[in-house]
Amino acid sequence: VWGSDSWLQVSLPGVITRELGEMGLDPELGAPANLKVVMEVPRFGVSMKPRRETASFLAALFSGLKGVRLKAGSGHVRGIEPDLLSAVMIESPWRGLSHKGYAWWLLGNLYLNEVFAGGGHNRAALHCARRAYGRAAGLVLLDSNPSLFTAIHNNIGVVRYLQGMFEAVADAPERALKSWRLALTGSRQELWRKLSVRRIVSQENLAAFENLRLVQPVGEGGKTVKRSNTKSKRRKTHVKRPRSARSVGARAEKD
Repeated sequence: VWGSDSWLQVSLPGVITRELGEMGLDPELGAPANLKVVMEVPRFGVSMKPRRETASFLAALFSGLKGVRLKAGSGHVRGIEPDLLSAVMIESPWRGLSHKGYAWWLLGNLYLNEVFAGGGHNRAALHCARRAYGRAAGLVLLDSNPSLFTAIHNNIGVVRYLQGMFEAVADAPERALKSWRLALTGSRQELWRKLSVRRIVSQENLAAFENLRLVQPVGEGGKTVKRSNTKSKRRKTHVKRPRSARSVGARAEKD
């Protein structure tokens, strides 16, 4: 934890991603086991004022963080969930609320980690994950924390895709694709903040990109529709327009 009298930055171990297969997904369920979930981000910030509420929030959050990285299990949820819920329920006139979005996002990860814990899939845990991620998305703006913004919307995409697989939600696959595209919007914002070329592609960016590529819609014949075809058609149409305009002008002169 470091910063000034007005703003604190909390540095974290770094970006951690996990595939659904590593989280206990049974391949027989039919969902892609290599869909990636972002489990940790490099940092988050919080206003130092008001000091009492900030100290209470950080105390509850750090208490919950001790067990967040444990393996899935309902006992772990009961032990970690109260601390994280205590953190998100603290109300105060902070300058920005992305730190509470981080806590809600951790709760979403905790619930998502329980979806495949006992074999099969837990629909209640999946629903809880979706609601927690939704609360996080409402608190984290792109400019406030691009990495966290990307991670939230990547994980929302994973949950929506699973809802389409297991709950037959009609528009869930399309919503999943929209979430991953929105996550990549955050990734592009983050690229401009990187000081080293070696760090241009981060793990949370790759997770959203690979998830999108894995389940992107296909065109006729089972082949992915290439963007180059669309561009070439636009070029041809653009070239024909001036010719038709000249021909119309020539006819007008003859008349």
